[in-house]
Amino acid sequence: MVLGTIFRSRGGDNIVSYSYDEIVSGTGIVTLYGAHSDGSYLLTPSNLIQSIAGKTDASASGGGTVQWLDVDFDVKMNKHTVLRGPCIVNVTVNNTTNGNDIYIIAKLRHWDGSTETEVESGTGDTLTHAAGEALVHAAYFEVDPQKIYKPGDYIRLTIEVWSTTSNTATISIAHNPNNASLGWTSGGSDINEYRLKFPMPTRIVQ
Repeated sequence: MVLGTIFRSRGGDNIVSYSYDEIVSGTGIVTLYGAHSDGSYLLTPSNLIQSIAGKTDASASGGGTVQWLDVDFDVKMNKHTVLRGPCIVNVTVNNTTNGNDIYIIAKLRHWDGSTETEVESGTGDTLTHAAGEALVHAAYFEVDPQKIYKPGDYIRLTIEVWSTTSNTATISIAHNPNNASLGWTSGGSDINEYRLKFPMPTRIVQ
């Protein structure tokens, strides 16, 4: 007697692991990096790629407190994603020619392709940049209550750069996922951080 092959159902093929800290807090961190490609700004989980343009510049020319940069970095969601928890965004800012007092604002937004909605935002400390000095800026915010992104929605991180002195200079932000050097310095030494980092807080469902 010949028996037919018995096919048994299988569970999901994905094996997901979390650290103890992530399980206790209920929040998993997915680090995304700001990048520039083909005229678009994007967020990518890969730190191996190099941006076509590793920085974005603005020309400051006086006027007190002024916003010099407003850049949107986007990533499209392919599955249901829930964001919840604290986040610190890091951006390296360079200032040329004359000293300036500079701060950043990081804004988390929801974009469906036509409508933009602000979710959370955080303002960093004002840092004094000497002429020709690059410094790493940080901005904190917490996603609370949680924010749901459906497939097809975009997670948007907006970076604004402001100066309270606005002396004549070129003010730039770095966004090279692979950390390729732009030759910037701080205190006479080469700076070693050229990545725009967004540790995205995702809700863990157990």
